[in-house]
Amino acid sequence: MNREESVFNPLYGNPTTPSNPIVSICVPTYNHGKFIGPCLDSILAQKVNFPIEIIIGEDNSTDDTRQICIDYADKFPEKINLHLRRREDVIYINDHPTGRFNFIENFKAAKGKYIALLPGDDFWTDPDKLQKQVDFLEAHPDYGLSVGRVTVLEDKTGKTTEKKEIVDPAKNDTYSIRDYLRQLFSHTSTFVFRNNFTLPEWFSDIPFGDQAVVVLAAKDSKIKFHSDFFATYRRNIGSVSNQKRNPQRRYKNRLYYYNTVNDFFDGKYNTLMKLRKVESYLICKQRESKYSVQLFFYKAITFFFKKIRHAF
Repeated sequence: MNREESVFNPLYGNPTTPSNPIVSICVPTYNHGKFIGPCLDSILAQKVNFPIEIIIGEDNSTDDTRQICIDYADKFPEKINLHLRRREDVIYINDHPTGRFNFIENFKAAKGKYIALLPGDDFWTDPDKLQKQVDFLEAHPDYGLSVGRVTVLEDKTGKTTEKKEIVDPAKNDTYSIRDYLRQLFSHTSTFVFRNNFTLPEWFSDIPFGDQAVVVLAAKDSKIKFHSDFFATYRRNIGSVSNQKRNPQRRYKNRLYYYNTVNDFFDGKYNTLMKLRKVESYLICKQRESKYSVQLFFYKAITFFFKKIRHAF
């Protein structure tokens, strides 16, 4: 199969990946030509005593990402299951193209008992990451999600720093979904969760899909936060997550997200969600402030609401 033919085939080649993998690693990628190689190498370097499958969803990049993925799939057919997407299938959220269709289709293709996530511009730094997380989840059935710490690589400067967390896994390594809704922690690149739920209809258009995955994976279970550094999150200027956004649009996205989550839990976290919405509004006003006095005022009120939020 040549490259031109493969564009119209959702699955590249005839993969011989394990029929019963323990972990399915889902890798969505788009225009990650400089990064996808190190990403896949970090997965292939994992030391595990169980079968894995690597599900790559290539979203029809305009750079050489697609060809690099095809080359890896040719080289490692026993591990890599490559899906080639079309831009016609892209899901738009608030009139902006997203990788949501790619993510959903990767999720559907996963056959593993567990699913691990790794965006195509990030990479794992601990070769024992998967083994540690799977061993823990196997031994603790009351936990639905395993996460860890990350470092942040500034692509523009090449500088790497530790991501500062609002929680300290060295002091407390067990959290609930309420804790996560109260304050986000960890990063998508460290997520490993049980493949025991389906994605609801609202997942197709809810903003912040990675946060929604945590909601679904830990709805009725605990979250393990390992103190190990598992991955490096690449903060690159061209990525979707780092494009400069309109504060009003971001605020509307937050409102939609919190309302959807609140409905999903039948109002169980209603007060907490209301506080998050007020805080999002205040952050929006901060970003729109043109004068230092305005900015100070909104920052002070935001700080106050954060203190209240942590009480719920």
